[in-house]
Amino acid sequence: MAFTGEVSGHGQVSAVGGIREKLRAAKDCGKKIIFVPEDNGVEASEENSGLEVRTCSNIEEVLDVLWS
Repeated sequence: MAFTGEVSGHGQVSAVGGIREKLRAAKDCGKKIIFVPEDNGVEASEENSGLEVRTCSNIEEVLDVLWS
């Protein structure tokens, strides 16, 4: 599992640049699932990366999957 985004002190996840490159890097590292900020969701879904791309707006969404 991988995550990209900028996390505020309150856990909110903000959009970042370079999503296509980050998806390729995650795939090259053997990741199967990547979380991206909701605001980057359209860009991530356009990239046919072979990864399961999930969007998130709060870091708790990522941690719930990580700890389950």
